[in-house]
Amino acid sequence: MLLLNYLSSRYLWQPFNHTLEQIKHYSLNQGTALAEVPTTTKEFKELNNLFAQMTGRIEHDFRNMKEFTENISHEIQTPLAIIKAKIEMLQKSEKLSGEQAKTIGAIYRATSHLSKLSRTLGLISKIENQEFTNREKLDLKIFLEPLLFNFKELAELKQVKINFKAVEDAFITIDPYLLDVLLSNLVKNALSHNYEKGEILVCLQPQQLTICNTGPVLDFPECEIFNRFRRNGQNSSSLGLGLAIVKKICYLNNLDISYSYQEPFHCFILQF
Repeated sequence: MLLLNYLSSRYLWQPFNHTLEQIKHYSLNQGTALAEVPTTTKEFKELNNLFAQMTGRIEHDFRNMKEFTENISHEIQTPLAIIKAKIEMLQKSEKLSGEQAKTIGAIYRATSHLSKLSRTLGLISKIENQEFTNREKLDLKIFLEPLLFNFKELAELKQVKINFKAVEDAFITIDPYLLDVLLSNLVKNALSHNYEKGEILVCLQPQQLTICNTGPVLDFPECEIFNRFRRNGQNSSSLGLGLAIVKKICYLNNLDISYSYQEPFHCFILQF
């Protein structure tokens, strides 16, 4: 009798459990239609219909927001490019006074800042929407070597020495573009917030990458270092978004990123 009750109970609740499984594995980015759950129970039918309506509204709102973000990020670049081109033409004029040249230079820098901000916020939106799904197993040493070479000239201009030590077998599974963004932001941060004639240490181990740099002590709590628009010393050349992007990429790819300061080095530790 108990066995019969158990089997009948499982059969009756099967449509409900099937719906629960769909809810657990539902993802906006997959874009897969929800399978209709066959059932004769009125309450389960209402539940399935409500779930289908709810996901339909969510997907509609998500697509609208995604399109709006992409359109804003793309369309704003054209007028900004025109403004910058006109400013560059004005800067070549010999009739400008010193004060006028300073004003135009300030406008040009502000326009460049806005253009860069628009592109960066667009990238953050794409990362948060998990649009980068081309995950591959990548050799970090092979990936890091050309990336560090690209920063060599900038480091030499600032007389910053980059020391790179790496093991042979260090692999990470992630979208290549996201890995490039993550590592570029960490190295750029180490260079931007460094002293003249400073030092950057890059140490790669089988499951850990450590990037350390000399530089001034933070003027805000360490726990806020990955917050958006947080800048040390209010560096006007920085958007304050690089480390926030790093944190977001790590979170969405199950990677761990942490920060510590041991004089004279600021260290970012990526565990994978």
